[in-house]
Amino acid sequence: MDTDAFIAEIKKIPPVTRFMTGSALCVTLPVMLQLVSAYQVMYHWTLVQNLELWRLWTTFFYGGSGITFLFDFIMLYRTSNSLETQSYGSRSADYAWQLMLTCGGLLALNHPLSTHILHRPFLLTLAYLSSRLQPNALYSLFGLMTIEAKWWPYVLVALDGVMGGKQTLARSLTGLVAGHAWWLLAWRDAAAQQSSFARAPGWLRSLIPSPTAAAGATGPQPRAFGTAPRAAARPGRPTGYQWGTGRRLGDS
Repeated sequence: MDTDAFIAEIKKIPPVTRFMTGSALCVTLPVMLQLVSAYQVMYHWTLVQNLELWRLWTTFFYGGSGITFLFDFIMLYRTSNSLETQSYGSRSADYAWQLMLTCGGLLALNHPLSTHILHRPFLLTLAYLSSRLQPNALYSLFGLMTIEAKWWPYVLVALDGVMGGKQTLARSLTGLVAGHAWWLLAWRDAAAQQSSFARAPGWLRSLIPSPTAAAGATGPQPRAFGTAPRAAARPGRPTGYQWGTGRRLGDS
């Protein structure tokens, strides 16, 4: 694949998902390559007050290192892409606005816990909203068992508790709280969907283009641990993930 074709494929990713996955790479890779210290991307309220405002952004996109970062990166892309193309359709600005407000909520919830990296709670927030908006999805846990979407965020939190202990569990639970608040404020009913929380202001709409809505279906399909749900089959259309809104990777 030449450079122009690669860039064209990248541009097919919905704008908010493209920004978030790009942010994850831009924040995490320099730390992995030891170009900057992890301390420089952590959230510290005192340092934010000293105008180190980039920490309000980097704390959500520093994914650590190794295989954990790889799985989390895939989960971020697929979950966000599924939400932006299927649940939000052409309303990328609304999606971005709701994300911004929800991230503010995550900062507030984690302040008493002295959480310096909010990447995991952020992922769990997306996973919770996805489970509410795409309830027919099925999830495969390490290929051993299939889990309904409504239980998936709780399984992830339980795994965090087992592997990280009580403090990690508490921080992960903030992701579920923020995700539930997001659903209540933006998706619960018609009134919520027209609220100031749900509708992006004009200045943000002018900054974020609205991609063509991608048609999604709701049939349950098994999926692997750490990935987002597949769309159900439609007549004349193959199932599977797509890179942005164009061809699947590997297609000629």
